[in-house]
Amino acid sequence: PNTSSPYGAIPIYTGDDTSDEGSVSASFGDSLESLPGSSGFRSLFDPDIRPALAVAMGLVLFQQLSGQPSVISYAPVLFAAAGWCGHVGVVTVVLMLFASMGTVVLVDRVGRKNMLKLCCFVLGTSLCILSTTWGWSGDNERDFSGFEKSMILVAMLCFIGGYQLGFGPITWVLISEVF
Repeated sequence: PNTSSPYGAIPIYTGDDTSDEGSVSASFGDSLESLPGSSGFRSLFDPDIRPALAVAMGLVLFQQLSGQPSVISYAPVLFAAAGWCGHVGVVTVVLMLFASMGTVVLVDRVGRKNMLKLCCFVLGTSLCILSTTWGWSGDNERDFSGFEKSMILVAMLCFIGGYQLGFGPITWVLISEVF
């Protein structure tokens, strides 16, 4: 095996069996130890790491505060209020799948920051529509008009799709790129 690589830490196997396997693992371990910077918990407080850490923590915080877990857990109630009692779980998962596939296609064309901005706009608009249509009283037994049912359904689907276009996958992509 040839242990040279552009970064010096990843051995590249070239098919040359004249070398000993132990040299590959020893070379790999030596390369890891020679990487710049310290490792461990103390390195999180390094001034060079703080901006990346702030971005990563902010993204995860906003992801959790977006309301997605609450909306998803109330999906059956919201869909029932909209008059649609089909297979809510299946529809939700299929929508999440197609929205995530859309993210894969769009993220490099549109940009991560623009995708997150679009996501925030869609999430905020959808939550406003859901809360004003549903009403602040939370009356589950209320009869909704046809227009209100349509608004609840569209807002719910837009929220799920918007989350999967932005905060769902892009948060984890950005965290891996920042560090």
